[in-house]
Amino acid sequence: MSPGLSFRSLAGDGEPISGARFDDEDLAELAFADLDVSDCEFHSCDFRATSLRTSRFVRCRFVHSSFLDGRFADVRFSGGEDGSHCVWAFSRLDDAEFKDCNLNLNVLTKCSAHRATFDDCAATGLKFDAAVHRRVRGRRLSGGVTFRRCKLIYSVFDERNLEESCFDGSDLRDARFAGLNLARASFRGCNLANVDFGGSALDDAVLCEAVFDRFSLQDLRSFHGMTVSADSQATMLASVGIRVGT
Repeated sequence: MSPGLSFRSLAGDGEPISGARFDDEDLAELAFADLDVSDCEFHSCDFRATSLRTSRFVRCRFVHSSFLDGRFADVRFSGGEDGSHCVWAFSRLDDAEFKDCNLNLNVLTKCSAHRATFDDCAATGLKFDAAVHRRVRGRRLSGGVTFRRCKLIYSVFDERNLEESCFDGSDLRDARFAGLNLARASFRGCNLANVDFGGSALDDAVLCEAVFDRFSLQDLRSFHGMTVSADSQATMLASVGIRVGT
């Protein structure tokens, strides 16, 4: 591909885009659809309030780029083969919305995702290291991140503070939340089979209608005020040697 071409002009051509690097491009508030992008790097690019739908990004890297208020619908950020995932590093996904997107095996490193939402997304093996709270003039803004009805099997969450985040209806089998602050987080209706909550704080978290074969209260750092369904009580209490009588 010829050097020096802008992503905006290449996207307008409607042809596949491959093997290019884009630096400092202003793509804010644009609308793109039906793009086929592979093996590209985006450095310090501004996708703020950009709308992207029915597109494919494979083996791409987004570094120090902004997706603030972006809207992504039916976008594949991963192909069907190993090594086809995308990497997001030091990028802003605050208030972005992802719907029906494929984020399998994607890696988020030192990003921010304050109030970002992911609805009905495939994100098996996702590695999530993104701050979900913001500070303005020394005050912390509440928010968290939201995953609704997402497939998050084998996903790893490395951000230490996921307080007030939502995972309702998601498949979290074999996911890892070890050592995290999950206070006031919601796992309503989730599949929590073999989830690693070791050393995590689940104070005031909601696990109503969640599904699991075992749940060890002893592994938690704290769980004051945690809410569970009545049919889960026996399983949880058994983990600390308490039997529920009839």
